[in-house]
Amino acid sequence: MTTLEIANTLVQLCREGRNHDAIRTLYATDVVSVESGGPEGMSRESVGRDAVLAKGQWWVDNHEVHSANVTGPWPRGISSSSGSTST
Repeated sequence: MTTLEIANTLVQLCREGRNHDAIRTLYATDVVSVESGGPEGMSRESVGRDAVLAKGQWWVDNHEVHSANVTGPWPRGISSSSGSTST
């Protein structure tokens, strides 16, 4: 896949609320996810796809999302307002 194909797939999956599918299909098995601060009792660093999926599931289980909007992709940095928002 090209960078643009990966970006389009990521955005589409996230728009459909299939964030975990995006992790399963697009992330490397040895991915490392680092947060600025970990939740109480949890590490700020998750190593490996299964750990990142577990962290994502923890987030879903502990937060209520009322709406979400995913924009992009901008693989060449065309827009500084790319990303997602949720409330």
